[in-house]
Amino acid sequence: MILFRRFLEVVQEHSSWLLLVVLSVIFTFLSGAFLTFQNFVNILQRPAVIGIVCYGFTFVIIGKGFDLSIASTVGLTSFLTAKIISMNGGLIEAILACIGMGMLIGCVNGVIVTKLRINSIIATLGMMMALTGIKLILTQGHNIYIHDVLRSRDKVFPLWLRFIGSGTIGPVPTLVVINAAIAIICLVILRKTRFGRWVYLVGANESAAFLSGVNTKLIRILTYVICGLLSGLAGFLLTAELEVFTTRNAMDYLMPVMLAVVLGGTSPLGGSGGIICTVVGTVIVALVRNGLILTGMPYYMQEVLLGIFFISVVGVDVYYRRKISGA
Repeated sequence: MILFRRFLEVVQEHSSWLLLVVLSVIFTFLSGAFLTFQNFVNILQRPAVIGIVCYGFTFVIIGKGFDLSIASTVGLTSFLTAKIISMNGGLIEAILACIGMGMLIGCVNGVIVTKLRINSIIATLGMMMALTGIKLILTQGHNIYIHDVLRSRDKVFPLWLRFIGSGTIGPVPTLVVINAAIAIICLVILRKTRFGRWVYLVGANESAAFLSGVNTKLIRILTYVICGLLSGLAGFLLTAELEVFTTRNAMDYLMPVMLAVVLGGTSPLGGSGGIICTVVGTVIVALVRNGLILTGMPYYMQEVLLGIFFISVVGVDVYYRRKISGA
């Protein structure tokens, strides 16, 4: 019995890596184009922006919270970026505006959840609806084609934005470098700082954390602020990548973000997981989407499979945890 429980612990600990290897082998047999250098670059580049949202979401999940407003935050800050660039604004203004907007949204979410004690799913669902409505009011349902707007004002498209969105640093896309840098920063925060240890403690046992002298409400609010900050930055990077704002920008981000974080091994029950887990999870989601496209599967069937995949992964996680705890 002890050996079986230890076996389950090892499987759970390395489940995301095992899944990554198994899926790679499966898609290699299903498509000859899968195991190529260019396809490998595509798999890494695809989640570069959404991965940043995943890192912020990881903080919230480890702290035993939930944030359904991430996609709406990315969409709103994507619009904000397009508006600022269209008005011939600069890099600093655009980034500060997006980060500031994201942090404000995250702070409001955190206060509602911790101070008003409203369930995090209900609170952030309401925020998601509010932000979507604000975006539609501001845009009137219209897209912003930055090139056309700047051309009409005898302005040129900023080279710095193109470098960020589609440029490269050596052979590596700029967005991948930015993603890696942010992942390292988040990893250091969670693993090497007192704040990071407190986030895990609050997520694992909030009552024990409070009795230990941790300001649990502040810690949880800060996790939402970090999530909002990174979602705001992702909105800026998304506009830089697409060079256009559409009202549908980031509308499909929520499910892939949740799927990537949980697939990586960060438990929705809180208190466990980390950034490396999330990095692996984002690669798995990108790999699955890429593999399904290469096999010629229709988009709507991909959504069905990813939904079933998500439910299965959460179910397996809960099962293993109960077995390990002996429940």
